[in-house]
Amino acid sequence: MQKSMLRLLSIADFISITNAIFGILAIIVLFIDLIDSLELRIHISLSLILIGLLADGLDGIIARKFGKSSIGDYLESMADMTSMVVAPAVFIFVVYSDELYSDILRNIWLFVAVGLFCFLE
Repeated sequence: MQKSMLRLLSIADFISITNAIFGILAIIVLFIDLIDSLELRIHISLSLILIGLLADGLDGIIARKFGKSSIGDYLESMADMTSMVVAPAVFIFVVYSDELYSDILRNIWLFVAVGLFCFLE
C-alpha cells in the first residue's frame, strides 16, 4: 500500500511549511492593493517575516525533540530561503526603492555582498 504524502511529514515539517508560507505572505502583502497604506503593508510584511523567524526557531526545537522526516532538511532549507533571504530582500527593496542611490541602501547591499562572500567561503 502507498502512504499518503502527509503521513511522510513530521510535525517539524509542517512548521517549516508554515515558515515558508509566512515568507510568501510577507512578499504578497507588499504588492497587493487591498491595503491602501504602504506604511501598513510594510508593518504587516515585517510582522510576517518576524513570525516566520519564530517558526524557524520552533521547527528546529521540534525536530530535535520529536525527530524529522527524510525530506525535513529540504523543506527547512526552502523555508529558510523564503523567509530569511527572499522576503527580507523584497522588503528592503520596497522600503528603500525611492532612495536607490542613498547611503543606507549602498550600505545594505555592501553588507549583503560581504555576507554572501563569507557564506561561499
